[in-house]
Amino acid sequence: MARRGSMAVATCPGCGQIGRSVSARTVHAVLLAEVATRIVAVKPRFCRSAGCDVLYYCADGRTVGSREAHVHVGIKHADDASLLCYCLGITRGDIARDIATTGTTAAPERILATIRSSTCDCEVKNPSGTFCLGDVRKVVDEIRRATRAAPLDDKGAPTVCQGGEDDGADK
Repeated sequence: MARRGSMAVATCPGCGQIGRSVSARTVHAVLLAEVATRIVAVKPRFCRSAGCDVLYYCADGRTVGSREAHVHVGIKHADDASLLCYCLGITRGDIARDIATTGTTAAPERILATIRSSTCDCEVKNPSGTFCLGDVRKVVDEIRRATRAAPLDDKGAPTVCQGGEDDGADK
């Protein structure tokens, strides 16, 4: 148990991190029914640590591993099949291919359009129970750095070095 303010909060038995509470709807959407019913009544938490195999855990010690989910949990894996947007089916590989072929990706804009149209269902479909846009932007920046493409600003546009000065990155 860790303390968050005046409350004791259960930590993940796999990695010791404090996870985020997830709804019963999310748990049922991600896990097979017989697995979901094992944990849904005891307020499961999502472990977002990439190196930890625990997907959900409860204060009473119950855990569910990421292999028990019927979706490929993108935040737990760094392969091309890793789902990042569960509503649109966007994978890490899709973003990497976009950036490799065009230097950019429209994934953040597509996700924003889905959110604005109220057709996004991340809070249920995403195993973390949250919107995926922040995680998608992190992966886009990670891939852009790995391929030496410019990172994106908060609107999803590539950032450009102003003034033409050498930043010394190649030295």
